[in-house]
Formats: sequence, C-alpha cells, structure tokens
Amino acid sequence: TDGDGRITFDEFVNSNIAKVTEIESIGNLLQLVANEQVTLVEFHAPFCRTCRNMRARFAKLPGRRPDAQYLSVDVKKQRAVADELGIKDVPSYVLFKGGERCGQWKGAYKVEQLEEFLNI
Repeated sequence: TDGDGRITFDEFVNSNIAKVTEIESIGNLLQLVANEQVTLVEFHAPFCRTCRNMRARFAKLPGRRPDAQYLSVDVKKQRAVADELGIKDVPSYVLFKGGERCGQWKGAYKVEQLEEFLNI
C-alpha cells in the first residue's frame, strides 16, 4: 500500500483478492476448476453487445461472493475451450463444483440471478 490503505494495481493483481481470471487454454481451465472451490465460468465474445453488458454484471460477482472463483473465456480467442465444453451461444455460463460440471445457462441475467447460480 502507499500509506492510504489502498493497494496498487500490481498488488491487486498479485493478491488472492477475488477477481475474474481470463482463461488462456483448455488445460488452464481444467486446472483451475479441479479444486474444491465453486467456479462460475463466463463465455463471451467481443462482437456481442449482450456479452459486453453481461461482463460488467459478471465483474461484480467477486465482490459479492468472494468465496467462489470466477473465470472468463473469450470465445473468439479461445474457440477450442468453448468447443471442448460444447458452448454454442454467448453469453453462456458454466458452473463447476469440486471439479464437476453441474450447471449451464445462456443469455442475459441480473447480477442477483448470476449469484444464485452459485447456490445450485
């Protein structure tokens, strides 16, 4: 910190503070969901207007539910990841618990609805 109680951006990036992590490969995704933590994965595309609106909502989740892990997949960059999980539409969301896939949704949702997915 710089003395005012705030952390720098680099400190935030290197901390364990709940945040959304961008996925870079199917191996990266599988490694991250293999733990016991509840994980919600967002699939989006830069050309999708609904996705842009939903990304802002998805980004609020770590502050509301820091007990879960949040991952994000840009399907334009990571088509193989989307294909591996059978994602055909964006925005889509996949829930993992204890490494097991246990839910999938597509479309636009309120922040509260996204948060409810974590309770399934």
